[in-house]
Amino acid sequence: MAGGSITQQELESWLWGAADILRGPVDPDNFRDFIFPMLFLKRLSDTWDDEHAAAVAEWGDDLDDEIAADFHKFDIPAGCHWNDLRRAAENHGVLIQEITQKIEQANPDRLAAGPVAAYDLLVIAPLDMPRHGA
Repeated sequence: MAGGSITQQELESWLWGAADILRGPVDPDNFRDFIFPMLFLKRLSDTWDDEHAAAVAEWGDDLDDEIAADFHKFDIPAGCHWNDLRRAAENHGVLIQEITQKIEQANPDRLAAGPVAAYDLLVIAPLDMPRHGA
């Protein structure tokens, strides 16, 4: 690196190496099989966190599992949140597959129409979810 600059090729190589550290070596042809589920999990987890914060803001210490469920579009089983993936030291590719399978099993009615419908529910659907006691 002359004068602190880096070539496009060096940058791409460095970024690909960083991605290998996160997910393990993946054939570029199979990269979409890894990145799309990872992005979906991140969005799902962020949405769940926002919904949970809204439930806590409305119900405070009176919030229980039944009330909280009314705030969530999807169930995220224990150990299947984005933060759980981040805490893993290795085997991220295998773990993301296991997590997405558990999420599918926990949400059969919501994910029956496929990932595009699930994405639409997360991104496009209005936030007029029924609220417990409302």
